[in-house]
Amino acid sequence: MTMPEQHAVLLAWNPTGEPVTVPTPDDVDEQLRALHTRLLEAGTPTLVVLERENEHTSLAIGLGADAAMASWLGGDETEDLVSQGTRTDQDFVAYLYAGAESEYPASVSIDLEDALTAARAYASNGLRPTNLSWHAT
Repeated sequence: MTMPEQHAVLLAWNPTGEPVTVPTPDDVDEQLRALHTRLLEAGTPTLVVLERENEHTSLAIGLGADAAMASWLGGDETEDLVSQGTRTDQDFVAYLYAGAESEYPASVSIDLEDALTAARAYASNGLRPTNLSWHAT
């Protein structure tokens, strides 16, 4: 059995800071959990963008709130997707992205553990995570 090629993952969330290079999926999980705790304590829900080195996809997950969310950018615009949760109310959820607040319908809200599982899967293989339901933005 051939092991998939390992790629470092870049985590970016602070528009004034440098992305953090994280070498393994375990490290990605550890970094994201710690970041979620810091953002939750600070009251600043934020989209954290994950990109694998030398690939053309990205996964963003919303951390620092009671619920999380995910956004997938694939190789073309037909793969601009957001997570599909179970909320049906008309509220919006907001996350900081590139220093500005971005609002999403509450229907994107998912469980934090589901978002972290998706991040770990993406860090492992660079593919759109299959543990989440997705819909077009």
